[in-house]
Amino acid sequence: MLQDRQRIAAFSGEACPHSGEWSIFVEGRQATVTLEQGEQMPEWTDRKMEGEYKRGEKFHVLWSLMNRHDGGSVWVEA
Repeated sequence: MLQDRQRIAAFSGEACPHSGEWSIFVEGRQATVTLEQGEQMPEWTDRKMEGEYKRGEKFHVLWSLMNRHDGGSVWVEA
């Protein structure tokens, strides 16, 4: 039987809880950033082209931890 597991996650504006690669799935693709523990989790900037200009709108998002630099688990402990 498979167990439902939840990745460690943090919202834009929160302090990054673990150094590593963090991702969101947006506009049909995965966007990834590398952050150090304690850095502020970023907002996501809409870079879709509209006319000749980038929209540049910022969005508050929930980032998921994909890989920890310290080799620890990316899953929430039960």
